[in-house]
Amino acid sequence: SVIGEIMADLVRKVMENIFMPLTVGGGIRTLDDATRLIQAGAEKVSVNSAAVKTGSGDIAIERCRNAARLTSASGDIRVTELGGGQISSASGDVELGSALGEVDVQTASGDVSVGQASAGELQVKTATGDVGIGVTAGTATLLDCSSITGQVSSELEPSGEPADADERRLVVRARTVSG
Repeated sequence: SVIGEIMADLVRKVMENIFMPLTVGGGIRTLDDATRLIQAGAEKVSVNSAAVKTGSGDIAIERCRNAARLTSASGDIRVTELGGGQISSASGDVELGSALGEVDVQTASGDVSVGQASAGELQVKTATGDVGIGVTAGTATLLDCSSITGQVSSELEPSGEPADADERRLVVRARTVSG
């Protein structure tokens, strides 16, 4: 894109005058834009929202603080930290390190693993795959989980309604046919 070319030219000029790592963000709309910025001298590219789609290949994102739409027909999807969004894979595992907001995960054939969910609503659906979700300690959590031919278990301590209206709350809705 034109914006990507302009940003790459700016990065080249900046890198001629500084000698330290540079992270660039803003206006990055395509993978080509990000590649141009790295080739121009940026050490990292920061993207606050992401839309990535692949037919057969893995998707790996370190951090996306805002909404993401990640889709893979045949490949694993790994995100270290996600602010919110939608993740879908027809055939592949989904590994999400930390879910910080509203997240919807769907896979037809693959396991779903969420290392830590802390607030908002997390929805997970898989036809054939295991689901594992970690919850941040001290988070008031509503669980709505089911499996047709698998098992559902929780290590959370049962409790009543949160006493404090400002207490962190999480809703987990997980469905699997066999997992």
